[in-house]
Amino acid sequence: MMVIVYGDWSIEGKKPSGIVSVHVSLPTVTLQCVALPSSNGTPLDEIKEFMAMARYQVTDDYLLNMGTYVQGDRRRDLLRISDGVNNYLGLIEAPDYTLDKFSEEIIEYTLKIHLELPSDISKVYSASPFSSSSFNSFYFRVGGSQ
Repeated sequence: MMVIVYGDWSIEGKKPSGIVSVHVSLPTVTLQCVALPSSNGTPLDEIKEFMAMARYQVTDDYLLNMGTYVQGDRRRDLLRISDGVNNYLGLIEAPDYTLDKFSEEIIEYTLKIHLELPSDISKVYSASPFSSSSFNSFYFRVGGSQ
């Protein structure tokens, strides 16, 4: 099991306002996020930034050497993705979100990330085996800067 720092995920340097949970099923990582108003705009503006980076069809192909090859519609320009500890290359699908009467204040959305992995996955992750002390590395941050 690997330790993931919830609040430090970024895609091409862009961070969600808040991350509620992270689900890992390699080579896919799903972030449950919230978008909040900021000096850069409304919650919907945050989602639009991720939509501009997204591919509408993403496939993960498993290679003979046990790695993965990720490709998206129209082009294969991989994105720089970080969890605050490790750096990856990959693609994202369009965010899944629903607008409601609270959308000017907060929007919940899901980001599905597809990571391109090498054959030796230990080269990607620098995490020790899971222990109860690992919980000190988990945190939830909403808005603001670090």
